[in-house]
Amino acid sequence: MKDTHTLLNLLLLLVYLAGSALTTDGGSGSINGPLELTIVGPDFVKVGVPRSFDCAAQCSPSCSYRMSIYGQIWQGNKLLFTARQWEESLNLTCTARNDDSGRSSTVSKILQVLAGPTNISITGPALMTPGAPKSFQCYADCRQSCNYTWGINGRWRGGQGIEITVTPEELATSVTLNCKAINSVSGLYDMATRTIPVTYDGKSMATQAEQTRPASVHIHTLTLHRNINIIQEKVVLYKEVICSPHAYLTNLKTCHHYYRQ
Repeated sequence: MKDTHTLLNLLLLLVYLAGSALTTDGGSGSINGPLELTIVGPDFVKVGVPRSFDCAAQCSPSCSYRMSIYGQIWQGNKLLFTARQWEESLNLTCTARNDDSGRSSTVSKILQVLAGPTNISITGPALMTPGAPKSFQCYADCRQSCNYTWGINGRWRGGQGIEITVTPEELATSVTLNCKAINSVSGLYDMATRTIPVTYDGKSMATQAEQTRPASVHIHTLTLHRNINIIQEKVVLYKEVICSPHAYLTNLKTCHHYYRQ
């Protein structure tokens, strides 16, 4: 009976010692890792712009890390990476290996690659006429995608998209368009500006105004009789015709006549 009790105590001691060998510093009984391996960093990279990433895990006593992207491998848990060209996506991986047990774990992170906006431009007709609507388009090199905002003569209008329709006001000499392309992911933007002349009967308002300057027209010669010697003197009169700069728009007689010597 005594021998049985002694053997039982010895067995309990062995179980206790075995359990102590498996516990961690916190006494939870969990494996020493690597656990909860993760990559910390942005979900996208922009072409030509450096981005940093970190790899971390719960690991005891310590872990060694290896990170890879583009088929290249870096030792350590920190990576500074620059995308050189646009691709649909990139796969960044990190592997952590327990220095004591040799256990390892790998995690991946899919990165979007952004580019632009660059080379933004406004296309459309070269001339406009009052009251006649015209359409203009805005284009930019942009990945993944861009949103477009338009401004007309300094007033911005949201939610117009890639195309806008513009109708010049009466008496307008030109219309100035602004297009802002905004990367839908990064928020980066670029802007283009274009000024379109407004024409009337094929001529710009500036040309029409030049042609309606006040004109002096010789109309006739009068003969006047002065003093008793009846000296005849010819006096030349001129008529000045001053017209409204925009009279030709309505074909109305809006000119004023003045006579001078």
